[in-house]
Amino acid sequence: VTIETSSSVGSVAGKKANVINFLDSGRKENNKTKDETKVKMPAKVRKCHDGTTSDQDWDTRLFDKQLEEALEISRQEEESRKNRKLAASTNCFPNNLIKYRQLNRHELEAIINGVVERQGGYDLIENGSLVKEGNGEIDFRKGTRDSLKGQRQTRAQYGRLLMKCLWGIFDKLQGVEADNDKKLQTVDSDKENSKTSFIAKIEAFVDIGHGIGIQVLQAAWSELNVPSRGVELLQNRNLVAEQIRESVLDEVRDNPPDNTLVEFEHSDFTHAISIKSSNNCDENRDEKLRRFLLFQDKSEEIQKGLVIFVNNAEEVFSARSGDNGKHPTLDQHLAELFANMKVGGRMVTLTDIRDSFTVSDWYCYHCFQSGEGAVSWNVRKSIPIHVLTK
Repeated sequence: VTIETSSSVGSVAGKKANVINFLDSGRKENNKTKDETKVKMPAKVRKCHDGTTSDQDWDTRLFDKQLEEALEISRQEEESRKNRKLAASTNCFPNNLIKYRQLNRHELEAIINGVVERQGGYDLIENGSLVKEGNGEIDFRKGTRDSLKGQRQTRAQYGRLLMKCLWGIFDKLQGVEADNDKKLQTVDSDKENSKTSFIAKIEAFVDIGHGIGIQVLQAAWSELNVPSRGVELLQNRNLVAEQIRESVLDEVRDNPPDNTLVEFEHSDFTHAISIKSSNNCDENRDEKLRRFLLFQDKSEEIQKGLVIFVNNAEEVFSARSGDNGKHPTLDQHLAELFANMKVGGRMVTLTDIRDSFTVSDWYCYHCFQSGEGAVSWNVRKSIPIHVLTK
């Protein structure tokens, strides 16, 4: 998949091209012909009485004006780039020059869908080899570090949670009344642990197995406006996510959201977890990845408000991941990751992982139905949304 970027202002691109052509023509001045000059110069060519053209007849004033405008636009864009870089490094807005945009849900959906549509649509992208390669047998251990061999996964089934469903989950987790709230009613809860509510402000978001990255963009660049991270096992899926992110930014580059809120990582999330295997030995742990997933590089307030989302629907993190029963399943790794979250942290899954816990008095469990239009593989299907709160 190749994500194309487009220029937001055609006239600006034209003026920049004029500047580049002008500089090129200066380098080749000794060899240029009149025909080459007519192609490169943007000004009018005046004809002599005999029908020929002359270098002395160029409208230099028009050219100079276009050149001046193009240089000014380039200067402004360079200044804006420096300010964005400074704001990202200091976490502040210098002289109130930079104020990042928060897109509303309809805007963000339209931009993302537009970017995807220009690349052939979701069907073409998601049915292509870059995304679906993990649905068959594959050795994910190739190319990984020798010290991190804990994962015996041989499949990474692909399926996407639709944007409408994730908006509903955000609203439910924060106690916000939404248009589709009737479809997101709590249908089951652990009564013994129901004293602790799962409703709280979302401070950060992580998507385990982010696929093409849509959910991460939703959390970061909508009104939710929280730091959002994703980790993806397959490199090609991660590349598609990166390209979609850059294309969305290009669409709104004149008034962009904060690009520092979105982070994608190509890695195996199980490497961040220390868990005993069948030989009763702890696997080596990737501390950098662990800090990344649990937001341990951020404040305690953000860690307590962290929501980890996992699309593990229909046993894709257990039996359908290719596990042979000799090693901990991906769902068991998720349970271990949840246990290492701060008190108040929440994990949202599409398959219940409570069977991985030996005791149940340290977390709160809730479940609600998504309603139709939740997942890409069956738009008419309603799925259960499981919420664990530590």
